[in-house]
Amino acid sequence: MGNPVDLGTGTTITFGTSGFSAEITEISHGNISRETIETSHLATPAATAGMIGSKTFLAGILSDPGELTLQGHHDPSLTPPVEGDPETVTVTFPDGDTWAFSGQMTNYEYIAPLEDKMTFSATVKAVGSITVTPGT
Repeated sequence: MGNPVDLGTGTTITFGTSGFSAEITEISHGNISRETIETSHLATPAATAGMIGSKTFLAGILSDPGELTLQGHHDPSLTPPVEGDPETVTVTFPDGDTWAFSGQMTNYEYIAPLEDKMTFSATVKAVGSITVTPGT
């Protein structure tokens, strides 16, 4: 197991089929979630003094693997794989740990400002389970 606190510098991302490669400045992975199903009913007792909340829930079985948001330097010569099929996306962290999944780029936006660097933002939806592999 790696150090629980580390810098993001050195983290890389690879796209297995398209080979999309850009200068990435930030990777964030969010919206990993699991549904809950409310099981409250007409006879569910209300919370009393010293208690908080009274609704009851059952955890769903399936979870959503979320999506990546990428930030980076826009290179107009690169074609983002928005039109491509899902492909293996691998994030490799500085300590060698990896998160790999089948992903589909669903959004790509760039900004070309006056007197500043061009940047982009992209979204990659995980379309299957994420495989987490500890580094060696």
